[in-house]
Amino acid sequence: MGPPVIGNGADLSDLGVEVDSSAGPPVGASLQDWEQAMPRVAHYLRALGVRDHRDHARLIEAIRSRFVRRVSTHLVADATETGIEATAALLDAWIAAQLGPGVPEPQQRMARAAVLGGVVEGWVAVWSGRVDEPLGERIIAASLSPAPEPAPLSMVPQRIGPCCHRLVRSIAKVLRGKPAERPHQPADPGRTS
Repeated sequence: MGPPVIGNGADLSDLGVEVDSSAGPPVGASLQDWEQAMPRVAHYLRALGVRDHRDHARLIEAIRSRFVRRVSTHLVADATETGIEATAALLDAWIAAQLGPGVPEPQQRMARAAVLGGVVEGWVAVWSGRVDEPLGERIIAASLSPAPEPAPLSMVPQRIGPCCHRLVRSIAKVLRGKPAERPHQPADPGRTS
């Protein structure tokens, strides 16, 4: 096996990178590593709010399927990380399916926050597929808008003067021995000159 090749066909030694060819091919997570990752993925599911063992078993199987597909087609470094990523991808795909096509990304993120925040009751059973109930409308109703729609505003330009500019100028004049400027005071309407 020759030196590792980068995208343009050049090998890494062309770039001045020393490669230890005795190390063999890169080693990553394999299908057998699921057993190592599964307890951490199960803990992550509990942290997401999956409590029912029936939902838990269904979701673990769906995540395992995604894990196997990912490890079979890509070189992944860490089995646990890949399992967690598969869980997040499964949740995001489910939320997108519940909301329907054409929902913008910011609204999908707000829907994810509403679901994970516990605002939508029964979402775990629907996510696992144990209950067949569309939750899209409830999720959208529970989602807060991330920001108000942009509105054009007309503002009159304002001159912004440094807050202490006059004060500093007055102190500098006093230090130089010159008389300080008196602060501008409105004229007294009762006073005649």
